Amino acid sequence: RAAVYQARNQPEKATALLEQTRTQHPDQPGAWTALALDAARRGEAAKATAILADARQKLGDKVEFRLAALQLYAGAEGTTTNKDLSDLEKNLDAFTHEDRTLLLCRLAETYYRRGKASEGDRLCRLLAAEPVTDLSARLPLLQAVLLSEDDGLVDGVLADVGRLEGENGVWQRYGRAARLVTRACRGDRKGIGEAKTLLAEAAGRRPAWSLVALLQGRIGELDGDAAAALDGYQRAFDLGERRLDVAQALVRLLAERGHWEEADQVLRKLQEQLVFHGALARQAAEIALRTGNGERAVELARLAAPVEDVYPYHVWLGRLLTAAGRDADGESELRRAAAFPDAG
Repeated sequence: RAAVYQARNQPEKATALLEQTRTQHPDQPGAWTALALDAARRGEAAKATAILADARQKLGDKVEFRLAALQLYAGAEGTTTNKDLSDLEKNLDAFTHEDRTLLLCRLAETYYRRGKASEGDRLCRLLAAEPVTDLSARLPLLQAVLLSEDDGLVDGVLADVGRLEGENGVWQRYGRAARLVTRACRGDRKGIGEAKTLLAEAAGRRPAWSLVALLQGRIGELDGDAAAALDGYQRAFDLGERRLDVAQALVRLLAERGHWEEADQVLRKLQEQLVFHGALARQAAEIALRTGNGERAVELARLAAPVEDVYPYHVWLGRLLTAAGRDADGESELRRAAAFPDAG
């Protein structure tokens, strides 16, 4: 219901409903995390952090709270965020094995996406060394490790997946195809044909699999086939793939064709599940402006503020505010930019 209010541009009703839910069900971790993420989406990072701190004090340290904190940090820019991420690894002894594995895999994915490959590899090696007896216990690690550039590490996890799934299983096909696509993205295209075959076989067995559609979109880009890339990314997103890299690729392709309304809708759906920061918020603000929604553009622009006050942000914000019809506010931001020592 809160998501429906958000879609109808009624954020106050969404927040009120989430606050009511937290009051009525204070023993439910999900009620707290939903409220915290709602605050973060409105740009109230301090309030979001305070809600999670209050939740931990009342309910104890739960994996839901750490995963919510990870969502708050995932797209944030700045060196302090790296310390916040490393803190999420600590004191996990009280968690179940499944919760610990899920958290560490999500952390590894976040490290990879932030360019901290060594940290991602460290966590993946730690988890790969732990024996498992069923496929489902290994799949979170497979998803994380496919972002690694360490061939030996990835091949080891793929071999383990094959052992658990059996010969030529669908996850093994997907994993091998993903590995070949990753290599192609780095310039080694020898395996593209094999990757297409593996994905076609996987799609035949699981036709509505978002991960297969995602890889087909990436192959379309590698082949220079923009239509195939757009089709793959759109299908992946429609099938529920809400990862940041998927949405960004889809938005970029839509924007290149001038499909601003469709790009804005993708970002609106993504914002229901992800806290916007930095470059993502700037991109969303510019696209909202293209759709004629100056109010949304200004709201998103405020979320784009960097941790450290810097000259380029005020120049960008001043220009966006002016384009949105906020001439006085735009002039104020440009004057702030001009006051910087390196304004030139």
